[in-house]
Amino acid sequence: MKLNIFITLLLIHICAASFAQVTADNAALAVSAENIKKNSTLQEEITAKIKNATDVKSVTLKGGVKYEGQLKGKKPNGYGRAVYPNGDCYEGCFSRGTRQGLGIYTYRDGERYEGAFLNDRQHGKGVYYFNDGRLYDGFWEVDYMHGYGKMEYPGGDVYVGSWSEDKRSGTGSYFFVNGASYSGEWQADKYNGMGTFVWNNNSKYVGEWKNGLCHGDGKFFYSNGDVYSGAWVNNMR
Repeated sequence: MKLNIFITLLLIHICAASFAQVTADNAALAVSAENIKKNSTLQEEITAKIKNATDVKSVTLKGGVKYEGQLKGKKPNGYGRAVYPNGDCYEGCFSRGTRQGLGIYTYRDGERYEGAFLNDRQHGKGVYYFNDGRLYDGFWEVDYMHGYGKMEYPGGDVYVGSWSEDKRSGTGSYFFVNGASYSGEWQADKYNGMGTFVWNNNSKYVGEWKNGLCHGDGKFFYSNGDVYSGAWVNNMR
């Protein structure tokens, strides 16, 4: 009996700490997202800067890249627009021939990234529009979704939290369009560690997860009022 009470208190303590981190992370993301929204007119801003820039030239760069914008020597430097042989297009800031600063990269398949670049890579805060309807708004590191960000899925689901190399990893919350939700720890796009899943019938599991399954010590609150507290293995108690 004392052991069960100890396990329950331990789970509550660990989950409370995890969810507090999720709340803090989401608050930080909200600030970041607001900063990104301030750049919602990025296209107009960049177009205006290219139009009003001095010493704008139209040249063909090495590799067949069509470039219109500012140059330093023979390299793009300042604001400009580059159209690549494969059909991709970049409009924004360059530094010594590389994409650096704020810009918009439109892929030939229609996908688009708007935000910060570093050494030709998507790096910093940015928004990515996927062809399948997904929209990611958050941080990037060398072309990967990395750090805190928000992903809106075409079906209406939303994830807000930590990412690592394009995968949900760390702490985060996933809200299903049907009203269910998961908040807690993730690893490689799966529930891993401590977390809470709430079903849309108000059933709730609080405890350990492994590879997306209830696994370890956990407590299940059934919609009819029953409660089970104990060990779980691959979703089985």
